[in-house]
Amino acid sequence: MARRYVQALEAKAAVEAELAEAAPKAASWDVLASAEGDLSVRDAAKVLSRDPGLNVGSGGCSAS
Repeated sequence: MARRYVQALEAKAAVEAELAEAAPKAASWDVLASAEGDLSVRDAAKVLSRDPGLNVGSGGCSAS
């Protein structure tokens, strides 16, 4: 029983770490998805650059 409890705690910690990693990406997407009207490429790049996992520059956008 104690082993299953420890496994559940480890699984919970793994899910929470994954969620923490995804939070900035989700926030960037929420800003883009909820925008009314059009965004210029520059404005969209500014929003996307908030995500540390994306490299946004004059050469384009790539995931790291």
